[in-house]
Amino acid sequence: YIPEMPFYGDTIRLKHCAHHTSGIKDYVALMHLAGWRQDSIVTFGETLNLIFNLSEPNFKPGEKYEYSNSGYALLAEIINRVTDEGFVAFMENKVFKAAKLESATIRTELKPIKNEATPYYFPSTAVKESRNLSQAYGASAILMNINDAIKWMQFVINPPEEYKALIQKMTSREEFNDKKHFHYKYGFYLKTYRDLDVVAHAGQWYGFTSVFRYFPKDSLFTIVMNNGNYEDRMWEWTEVVSDFYLGLESRNSGWNKSDKHKTVERTPDEMKKFEGEFIIKRAGHVKIFIKNNQLFGIDPFGDEYPLYHLGNNVFKWDSEEITAKFKKGALKYYFVKVGPLKIKARPYDDSKIKGLNHLDLKGSYYNKDLNVTYQVKIEDCKLVLHHKSHGTIPIKQRNKSTFNVGKWWMYEIHFIKEKGKITGFKMTGIARNYGELTFNKL
Repeated sequence: YIPEMPFYGDTIRLKHCAHHTSGIKDYVALMHLAGWRQDSIVTFGETLNLIFNLSEPNFKPGEKYEYSNSGYALLAEIINRVTDEGFVAFMENKVFKAAKLESATIRTELKPIKNEATPYYFPSTAVKESRNLSQAYGASAILMNINDAIKWMQFVINPPEEYKALIQKMTSREEFNDKKHFHYKYGFYLKTYRDLDVVAHAGQWYGFTSVFRYFPKDSLFTIVMNNGNYEDRMWEWTEVVSDFYLGLESRNSGWNKSDKHKTVERTPDEMKKFEGEFIIKRAGHVKIFIKNNQLFGIDPFGDEYPLYHLGNNVFKWDSEEITAKFKKGALKYYFVKVGPLKIKARPYDDSKIKGLNHLDLKGSYYNKDLNVTYQVKIEDCKLVLHHKSHGTIPIKQRNKSTFNVGKWWMYEIHFIKEKGKITGFKMTGIARNYGELTFNKL
């Protein structure tokens, strides 16, 4: 269907794209690496060209599951090519009208959409408007109100006769190449929640977030939508609602319990023992510091949050908790609680790291797939990464050849040394679905 796509040695089928088993790198993280910013205008054509230029996949099709928006962009382009009407009209006629949706639309240009909400980003106590300029449909760019979201779920649960076989296909399990089943089908996660089957999906796009969950056995569905970057907490909120209507005792972490927010006052001298810079393996840095007699933390993404002491060296950090651990009076590490996970952050001291000569690392590094160049520089006696769009990005040495960057789309770079010379670096990101990319030193 799409001859512009490189042939990677194995046939990538439509079902691989729909199930996120294609191995094609995810374009969202790659676009940031290539220089697009959150407020950049992104067209559907630019998205496709980026995907077409990728020289290798992350794995063979059908080998494993790895979420990739690229597959859905390619499916939309196939609909453009095999139908007379094209993707946008196809969706309007076959989906929106069929489900009797009234507000649903696809963003294909920058003109304002009637009654469109403004997306916001909450990096700390401040609120910032988050511009949503992507026209990269297929994986995104569909807007609808809550009333239409309800109609859509009702359509999925009780479809017209001609759609029943299709909906059934969307909610039954698929197999990997090795015949093992996985939890994703045509646009839905198929999981269990407290021993109950649940069909669900969630998403976030530049400030807009939504969570859809359906319990087939109980004919119950919940939808949470908002115009702020709250995806993680929205899972908790929809669980509270589900637990209530299913008659289950809530196991929620307690965001809605008042005693969780009772704080303990501390003097600046008492707060000083919690200050420092900490490194999280394969995720970046956390910095704890005092500002205006208040303890603050900067997370691996560079966002700043106030820390409220709950007692026993436990702090409230945005919606999560962070716990300081001491040994013989010295701060040894922090536990950062993210949902059910506890992530250890250890004190960072680069003076104890023996590694590469920073002068040897200076230079320009180029990646052909993305047609992008990053520069490694020394500024104020510190190593930094620079890009014309993203500006200067501080990097922190973690071991001999690895540096933390601290961006969701790029958290580590690993310098490559061959025959005594630095020849390039490999880059990985928290969004690991773009795999590993090599940048060669020019």
